[in-house]
Parts: sequence; C-alpha cells; structure tokens
Amino acid sequence: ENGRIMALNSGANVIMPNLNEDNICQKYSIYPRNSKYKNVEDTYNNIKYEIENIGRKISSDFGTSKMWQIRQTTNS
Repeated sequence: ENGRIMALNSGANVIMPNLNEDNICQKYSIYPRNSKYKNVEDTYNNIKYEIENIGRKISSDFGTSKMWQIRQTTNS
C-alpha cells in the first residue's frame, strides 16, 4: 500500500501530489522525482483511481473549513 493511501486510511483528508511536468520538476526538485507515472495526466488519473478504490473522492473545493464558511456568512 502506498503512503498516500495509508495516510488517507489513517484519517488524513488532504494529499498534495506533484502534478508538474518532469522538465519543471527537475528545475525545482529538492528530492529526486519518485513518481511511478510518466506525465501529469497519468499521475492524476492513477491517483484518482487509487482514491476512489478506497471509497473516497477528489474534491475540487477550495478546502476552507466549515467554521470559516460560517464566519464569512455571519460577518457579511
């Protein structure tokens, strides 16, 4: 089981995969690229499959907390 899935199964609710093209990653990488996928589209599709395979889904929301949302509506 990979680290992302282990983290999600342990209670994490956010992952931050590197979705840059290889030529960009090489310029800014602190650690050697360790992705098993060849490009951004493959990386996204495979991570999406892994996440859906454990019964989770990818959100396109901003990730703001419910409390922040409540504060925004009461302060308006």
